[in-house]
Amino acid sequence: MPYRRLPNTDIARINALEVVVEIKHTGFRDIALSQDLLTAAERQLIVLRNSHDLHRQAVKMWQENNQKYREIIKNLTAYIIDFVKAYNAAIERGEINPDSRVYYRMTDASLPVFNSE
Repeated sequence: MPYRRLPNTDIARINALEVVVEIKHTGFRDIALSQDLLTAAERQLIVLRNSHDLHRQAVKMWQENNQKYREIIKNLTAYIIDFVKAYNAAIERGEINPDSRVYYRMTDASLPVFNSE
């Protein structure tokens, strides 16, 4: 079945186009591909390589930024939990009025749930 021989991934497509462009540069005279098709394949190879490189670069940047973001969220969550614990302890000691929880939109003395960001 011929459809199984077509490249499925970007890397496979780039490799296939590199083979076609190599045929163009070797100087064969009796090839079954027209000169226009070879030129179009060369242009497409350049475009595909550039877009693949941009995609890899974007994924790498996303991974690096996501790691930094996760660390910031982890620290922020710890800071908020520490604040709430200290705030509730101050209320228990009588240093702060329990009615002041309304300002922070806290309904009770329990810790907030951080299921989402």
